[in-house]
Amino acid sequence: MDHPLFDSLTFYLMCILCILGFFGGIRTPATFLAGSSLAAIFTLKNAANSLSSNEEVTKLERRVIKFYHLVSLLAFVLSLNTIITATGAHTAVLHGRFNQMAETAYMMMKTEFEYEFVMVRWSFLVAIFCFLGMVTR
Repeated sequence: MDHPLFDSLTFYLMCILCILGFFGGIRTPATFLAGSSLAAIFTLKNAANSLSSNEEVTKLERRVIKFYHLVSLLAFVLSLNTIITATGAHTAVLHGRFNQMAETAYMMMKTEFEYEFVMVRWSFLVAIFCFLGMVTR
């Protein structure tokens, strides 16, 4: 067990498992977020139809309804982007076509999967904030 090859192999496998855990684990909450946001796009359909009719709707109500639809659509698109990018990165890690020398799993993600790592984190965070902004309307 004290063989250096065993230690480096164990470390490499732990790094790969951490990366797979990150990219695989963020897809589930992003999927729930996408489903909720997609459902929320159609919730105020009658209110959106009243914007174009002759019913009495204040300017503030119009802006709130438009903001609600815009933010729910943005949350849906960003969470869908998170799912697709994380799935692509997860598959790339499983293929193993990258430089496997890094000090930590975080450094490996930053050096070998920088675009995917940053895009998944940013898209998911902004989608969460959009969803919270939509819910607290």
